[in-house]
Amino acid sequence: MMNITPVVKQLLIINVIFYIGSQLIGDQAYKMFALYYFENPDFRFWQPLTHMFMHAPMPNLSHILFNMFGLYSFGSALEHYWGGKKFLFFYISCGLGAAVVQSLANLYFFYGALNGLAESGFPKSEVFFFFKRWNTK
Repeated sequence: MMNITPVVKQLLIINVIFYIGSQLIGDQAYKMFALYYFENPDFRFWQPLTHMFMHAPMPNLSHILFNMFGLYSFGSALEHYWGGKKFLFFYISCGLGAAVVQSLANLYFFYGALNGLAESGFPKSEVFFFFKRWNTK
């Protein structure tokens, strides 16, 4: 059995703090720290970084448990091999890369749906109005 490495230990603590905090604060924590589409009024510039510490709310405890198990299992091995600084760079790079991929996918699907509705005869201004109302509820 491998010993837990220092950076993995700190990341586990940060993840657990975010999880407990988000359970105590509730929806407002998710609104502030989860990643929103960059055109959404709830998007904040720090979300590409903070989203990697957010996990599904209760009762879905398995989300954080399996994520932390994976971080412990694979992260400790990688930190042993690369060292703490390289592993932390890898961890943050993967999280930021995931934010970019998710945002690009959202961009693609949002404008694909928008163009599909426009081709069906819906004016883009009305579709935007609908999406704005829907996103703020």
